Amino acid sequence: MAKSGGSACDESPYGVRRPLSKYLVCSQRRGAPLTAFSNLAVVLLLATFSASCTARSVDALVGEYALKPEGRAEVKISRDGDQFVASVRQGSGWSRPESLVVCTEADYAQLFGPEWKQIEPVGLRATNGPFGIFRVKKGATAHGRTFETGYFLFALGGGDVYKL
Repeated sequence: MAKSGGSACDESPYGVRRPLSKYLVCSQRRGAPLTAFSNLAVVLLLATFSASCTARSVDALVGEYALKPEGRAEVKISRDGDQFVASVRQGSGWSRPESLVVCTEADYAQLFGPEWKQIEPVGLRATNGPFGIFRVKKGATAHGRTFETGYFLFALGGGDVYKL
């Protein structure tokens, strides 16, 4: 049914052109529009998967942290829906929760330097002020600092913390 130089997908068995068929059936042709849609779908799927992996990784930061082994909780990270928040111990209670956002590669590079990828950081940072909590590769080194506990707190200074 196809004319010379054409494709069998360009015409129906009844000799009537079916333009949608080339989008739905003939994806193997070079440059077919379905290929572009397929590539877009793969990119969106990977982006969604990556975002969900990041969210799951950051979820591991939810909990309470002490500044020394067997110490009392001084920092609390919690989740309220899709928002992460941090509270700091104030006497016998907790401070008002402050909003946190997932750190970007630029955040990691600024805090940990050019070797940041080797410490495999996953972190949350305050949207307002110097505060960040990170899970890092235990025993890894960045900026001359070796991370001994696998968790790092930054608030006007930085140091290892202990997840309770």
